Amino acid sequence: MGTRGYKAWRFRKRYYVHYYRYDGYPEGLGNDIVMAIPNNPQEYASWLEKQRNMVEAWEAIWNKFLAQPSADGEETTIAPFMVRHNPSYFIPLQDIYISHVYIIDLDREIFSVNNGAHFKLQQMPHIDWMRALDVGRFDEQIVLPPLLPEGAIVTVMAEVPPVGQAMYLGEDVATGGALTSGDFPFREFAFAALCIAAGDKHITVAPKPRLRTNGICGHVKPEFEDAYVTGFFSVLATGAHYKGGPAGSAPEETIYWLGDVFVFLATELYRADAVDEEISRVAKHCQVHYSGQVVDAVLTSIEHVILFHIIPGSEVQHTGLLPFIKIGIHMTTDIQDRYIDSYLKRRTDKNPAKKQKKCQMDAIKAQNIHGGIEFSESEEEESDFAFDPHHNCVEEGPSEFSTFYALMHLFDAAAVRHLTPKPVMDAFLTNFTPRFFTVFPIYPHTSPA
Repeated sequence: MGTRGYKAWRFRKRYYVHYYRYDGYPEGLGNDIVMAIPNNPQEYASWLEKQRNMVEAWEAIWNKFLAQPSADGEETTIAPFMVRHNPSYFIPLQDIYISHVYIIDLDREIFSVNNGAHFKLQQMPHIDWMRALDVGRFDEQIVLPPLLPEGAIVTVMAEVPPVGQAMYLGEDVATGGALTSGDFPFREFAFAALCIAAGDKHITVAPKPRLRTNGICGHVKPEFEDAYVTGFFSVLATGAHYKGGPAGSAPEETIYWLGDVFVFLATELYRADAVDEEISRVAKHCQVHYSGQVVDAVLTSIEHVILFHIIPGSEVQHTGLLPFIKIGIHMTTDIQDRYIDSYLKRRTDKNPAKKQKKCQMDAIKAQNIHGGIEFSESEEEESDFAFDPHHNCVEEGPSEFSTFYALMHLFDAAAVRHLTPKPVMDAFLTNFTPRFFTVFPIYPHTSPA
């Protein structure tokens, strides 16, 4: 069947994706992937090493391609699959064309189905994983623990998701899925989001005709065709860079100045006590390194932000935990943290019965259709949506939009606070008199050095 799917490898936190046009469903592509995993421990170890060596070779080719120009001055040839789907720190996702996504995580030895069901890679040949797949409250992929042996299911959260689909770097990035605040994709995405809020010199908008790009990086052409090409840029989270320079666009540090605002990066601010710990860290750092100065700061985990205004000799002023990039469902969390036990039990009890009933109904339908009998299914199944199955219901609070406006105001207020006033000059509107128009002083402002 024309069921499209992705097979992807995660290696050193980057994803390498192969596209399959046919048989993407679990019984097809999914089963083929699992059947290739050895069930013998020694053979599994050898297979795992070969998989890592294979992807490491892809990584070397891709990293060479990302250096502009290439390290040896020659054009780098990349594999056809890299042309179709550039290796990226963004998690490959389902969409209207891709029905299933299977990820072999070589970093953590995890096999993931549609980014919602996560199994121990070594256990795959020994478990009936397809039987345990189900769909959750919001049509996301889930797995039913009672249908599998203990230890077969894992969570990828313990170690970050989407403005739209892109933010799913998102769930790896915004929630911290195996990423730290110092990792490149986290720094890159946080920097991009903050630059949009900061505006002004931190972000440039150029018309598409002025861009020369290969999808990974490029140059912004000047306004006049006869001028030289200038303005190198790297596509978000690809890591493209000039030879010898750092990857991407973000600072390599996790604490830095962005304009007149001090930026602190952190992950997993939703954890218990995380907010208090991070507020204390920000306040202490500013008081030690910038004592006697007024400091505006922002602490961000991408999913959340906290805004600060620190005045010497006064109590530290800060907001609460504000939503910044919305994550609807933390699919990297343990399924039992996302859903209450009674919901999972109910889905488990219905899972085998539903499959058996569907087979029976299909058989009856086929008989009745051939017999010229109009078939109708009168029995109505009890709805799975009669109650809220989630553990954590988020209380109503500030929206992501109001947080963004507050962040913009923080950057603007900090910039104004650091402006250097100049002597007042008398100025008049040309060809008009004060009779009809107000004469006002002009303060020419310059940015601080």
